[in-house]
Amino acid sequence: MLRQNKTNKAVRYILDNLRFEDKQELIAKYGKKSDFILSVQPGLSGMWQISGRSDTGYEERVTLDSYYIQNWSVWLDIWIIIKTVYVVLRGKGAY
Repeated sequence: MLRQNKTNKAVRYILDNLRFEDKQELIAKYGKKSDFILSVQPGLSGMWQISGRSDTGYEERVTLDSYYIQNWSVWLDIWIIIKTVYVVLRGKGAY
């Protein structure tokens, strides 16, 4: 319950500080998952960034972000950091 309250506050803060047009665009992009996705602050890298970036569609990006939020662990973060270095060095998915 405490996590949900913090999540709701974070989402409300983000949405309250956006212009109306930007809010509508975000909600349209994320659909039903908008509150869920916006509950997490963006970081340096992520599942989408290490999974092909430009080679993945938007739906897949939302799915990867959702997976990360639901399955977060220190080990997952360590794996993402290691994979980020590999992807950057190879230039995979970057156009």
